Amino acid sequence: MTKALGNLSERERRLATLTVVVLLGAAIGLLGLSAYRHIGSLDGKVAQLERELLNLTQQSAQRGSIEAAYREVVAKHSSEMTKEEIHDNLRREIFSLAMLTVPDKKGGADRQVQLVKIPTLREGLLKEEGEGYREYQIQFRIPSTGIRNLMRFLQRIETSKQILRIDGLDMGRSPGSTNIHATLTITRTVLDNPDATGSRVAGDGGQG
Repeated sequence: MTKALGNLSERERRLATLTVVVLLGAAIGLLGLSAYRHIGSLDGKVAQLERELLNLTQQSAQRGSIEAAYREVVAKHSSEMTKEEIHDNLRREIFSLAMLTVPDKKGGADRQVQLVKIPTLREGLLKEEGEGYREYQIQFRIPSTGIRNLMRFLQRIETSKQILRIDGLDMGRSPGSTNIHATLTITRTVLDNPDATGSRVAGDGGQG
């Protein structure tokens, strides 16, 4: 190798040296880029783990409040209620959802706006769906309303604290009218009271 270099002219030796330097620089650059990418990948993984840890920490901190909120819902909607009590509570809730409170823009008293008119709410059907909950289903008709009012009413039903579900919606429109009529089927899930259930289970165990 030394002999071969000795046979090269001064210009050729400089060119060879420059080529070696360029190749070494390229190799070092590739190694540096690979290391930079690896470090970036590690930073991404660390950031992801930090987000997951933060999420788990928040979930752990909120667990108590979530359980308390669940028990509050269960206490309000316990399946120990009779069919008549369930219907009465649901009737009041639906009529309340049909009314919208609109603040006065001039600072005066708020006013009540009727989104939809519900002539009657007949008694529904109470179904035993499984251990821990029951379902109460009711159907009613809205004779005439605007499509926007109906959509707003449906949104309020879905966000109700009484755990309501829309199982059926049949809409129609009379010729020449901009209003629509609709028939809705609403289901309310009625949960068991866990404290009462636990006491019954304990009582049954003691008898055994």
